[in-house]
Amino acid sequence: MSVAPGCSELQRTFSISHVDPYWTDDGISRSIDVYTRRFNPSVLFTGNNYSITSQGLGMRFGIPYTEVDRIFVGAALEQNRYNLQGTAPTTIELDVANFGPNPTAYLMTVGWSRDSRNSALAPTQGQLQYVNLDYATPI
Repeated sequence: MSVAPGCSELQRTFSISHVDPYWTDDGISRSIDVYTRRFNPSVLFTGNNYSITSQGLGMRFGIPYTEVDRIFVGAALEQNRYNLQGTAPTTIELDVANFGPNPTAYLMTVGWSRDSRNSALAPTQGQLQYVNLDYATPI
């Protein structure tokens, strides 16, 4: 279980994650994430006066297929709220015009990792490599 608060004027994040590394006897792991984020670029004095608040819930599974290799698959549901108060970048304005001020998105992820380190905390040998592919679509 981990709790990760992050707070600045530009971005505020709060997330809770639970990882069960041995969800099954075969070593399949399961991660559950709950998060909320707020992005407020108006504090940068760029002339943009908008904010985006996102809240999400997701689940990922890690499937081992060798001693050091693992495949990840996961999905999440995310609700976004755009608060436009004046000017915003054209891409943000187009998103709001196309999907509304409160769009919901379905996020999918597929990944691979190879972890041959001799210790996760203080490794002296080995490597950690990973690749992820994320895709999101509005609902």
